[in-house]
Amino acid sequence: MHAKQYEITLPADYDMGVIRRRVAVGGHVLDDRPGLGLKAYVIRERGVEGSPVNQYAP
Repeated sequence: MHAKQYEITLPADYDMGVIRRRVAVGGHVLDDRPGLGLKAYVIRERGVEGSPVNQYAP
């Protein structure tokens, strides 16, 4: 099994709704990738649950 995860830190005033919409609209494009067993898109939103930053981890 191989796993890859990386974080992209976004500006403090970045509209995280942009990321949510991007995943909702285009997240399916890798669904038929051979061998793909799990796919996750993770966000941290500044000020939510103690997060000091906006981050996106595709």
